[in-house]
Amino acid sequence: MKKILHVISSPRGDASFSIKLGNAIVEKIKAAYPDSTVQESNLLEKHFPHLEESHLASFLRRLKIEHQSS
Repeated sequence: MKKILHVISSPRGDASFSIKLGNAIVEKIKAAYPDSTVQESNLLEKHFPHLEESHLASFLRRLKIEHQSS
């Protein structure tokens, strides 16, 4: 039996590639080890004002602009 801790930390929800990847990995492990237990820790259920989607989107937009201009 495997114990799986699945930590979700992306504020992008359904648009998050890391959440999709994490879900796929968990499903692969569960398929290989059917008696596995999964504990999901969703950090989005806690309030982190500096990590809200609007702040991260602004930050990522700025990085993209800086990268394109260099």
